[in-house]
Amino acid sequence: MFFLNLSETDFEKIIDFVIQLKKDKINQKKDLEVLTAKEKEVFEMVANGFTTKRIAEKLFVESSTISTHRKKIKQKLKFKSNYDWYNFYNQVRV
Repeated sequence: MFFLNLSETDFEKIIDFVIQLKKDKINQKKDLEVLTAKEKEVFEMVANGFTTKRIAEKLFVESSTISTHRKKIKQKLKFKSNYDWYNFYNQVRV
């Protein structure tokens, strides 16, 4: 069995850090609640690498509709870049 030689203070810092990570993940999942069901569907498809055109084909809508969904998602979740989008998705997915 492996034991770390940590001071009580270091151990508490680690525990606090883990607790904060859990809280952040919960808050991010709550952030998703501002999206409509269709926006959540588009959000996941974009995060999985689908293009606007491909999403439109799969959902039987115009590409402009998907572009509008993408724009609204970015506004609601305050994404500045695609990196924000993918990073957020990777943090909230189970």
